[in-house]
Amino acid sequence: MQYARLGETGLIVSRLALGSMTFGAGVGIFASVAKVDQKGANDLVARAIDGGINFFNSADVYAGGESERILGKAIGPKRSDVVIATKVGNRMSPALIDAGLSRRHIISAAERSLERLGTDYIDVYLVHKIDPLTPVEETIEALEDLVRAGKVRYIGFSNWPAWLAAKAVGLQHARGWSAFRAAEMYYSLVGRDLEHDVARGTPGPFSARKVDLRRSVCAQMLEQAVGANGLQYGKVGA
Repeated sequence: MQYARLGETGLIVSRLALGSMTFGAGVGIFASVAKVDQKGANDLVARAIDGGINFFNSADVYAGGESERILGKAIGPKRSDVVIATKVGNRMSPALIDAGLSRRHIISAAERSLERLGTDYIDVYLVHKIDPLTPVEETIEALEDLVRAGKVRYIGFSNWPAWLAAKAVGLQHARGWSAFRAAEMYYSLVGRDLEHDVARGTPGPFSARKVDLRRSVCAQMLEQAVGANGLQYGKVGA
């Protein structure tokens, strides 16, 4: 297994992470995805750890929270040896306020994720989507409070456009707050929107490409704040 720093931090993670979107019994949009029960998850996590993987990824929305619970149980006593990333932002119940990136929802969602994962801290907490109703200042202040409370170690984003992430990072630096240190972005042969934002390579749908983060001012700001090691490509799924 190869390892790298998480962004510009001193946290060392495996270059491969095990995602848990398939853990649990899915309903709705996850009905055809979440198929792995606790026993299957235990086996997958154990094999991953034996293979040198120390980085595990989840989200509160996966299987309605069941994915986090299964992952936490599968990791069990190995918790202190691994890095857990999870995400916040999607709707978790019919309640009007149980979604988004407001201060109320972020703090409430973090508490519930901690309970489901069976841990007292989250290594990497990612905002999972944009929230057009909540000012970005409110979102990043809530994340900062979680870091200062010791409930979150590092923060990052997923499925955000470069300009919004760059704006957030600029505000975080200006206010002396913890900055985004990781980014999880969808990028595959059939999902290439990322190239318009931060990545550029040889033209052509099947060309071998080297990601170049120097294309735009937004990309430069992201690279300075998060670091190339903190940008995760090849993500399949939301």
